[in-house]
Amino acid sequence: MNTTIENNQQFTVVSESSKACTAHNEANKAMIDMGLEFPWKPSDRIITQELNEAKANEARALRAKQESIVATEVSAVNPTNVPVRVESVYSGSSNWSSGHHSGWKMIIGSGYGSDANKTWMAIGEGTRLCITAKQLEKAKAKIAQVAAVNAAEAARRNAKQTVEQRTAAFINANPAFCALVGHTSFNSGETVSWGSGRNTRYSYQTAFLVNEDGSVKIGGETFTVAQWTEIYNLRAAQAEAMKALKASFATATISPAS
Repeated sequence: MNTTIENNQQFTVVSESSKACTAHNEANKAMIDMGLEFPWKPSDRIITQELNEAKANEARALRAKQESIVATEVSAVNPTNVPVRVESVYSGSSNWSSGHHSGWKMIIGSGYGSDANKTWMAIGEGTRLCITAKQLEKAKAKIAQVAAVNAAEAARRNAKQTVEQRTAAFINANPAFCALVGHTSFNSGETVSWGSGRNTRYSYQTAFLVNEDGSVKIGGETFTVAQWTEIYNLRAAQAEAMKALKASFATATISPAS
């Protein structure tokens, strides 16, 4: 440990925090007053580190306060609570740790990849985090845009869930009919794809779903349960007739040509 003199007082320089040094000096005050021990003082490295930490804490506190103010203002134009967050913008590098802080941006919406429904806009005044009246109007429009897409998607999901539930209930109540037509689970009929580019493959599904009026869609056609029953009974009868016809050909005696 090194020593230093400040204001005619000699200190022992240690790699301890200011708080630890203060605690040590208070605990050993009697020895220090008698000159039997020098008080502790943190090294320049520790002092610089503490100053940097204090500045960082002050910056974090200021950002939290500014973000709270921005959040309060934005909430007034965000009735559907679209996710909104603030991020720092850095120039000179894509890596925030080596770039130069140049401003702020607001991310509106959420999601990742193809499911993303979000947009962004610059806010603040340079490096000062805030939202101006003009920026707030722009945010309001963007929030409404994202909210509209979210609402449409939610409606689509709810409608699909409703028809799935309705079809499931129908299947449970009509096992004989489902056995007749050969469909025992909901199918939206939507084409399923996998892969990409030239390797994309498609599976064309046969729809089986129940409409609100009780009619049933199979493939691309919609009829009542009674009508579908007639159709499938006719198909079965035709299949049996064809089978009988083919069987008669096999047993028929072929007369020699005259």
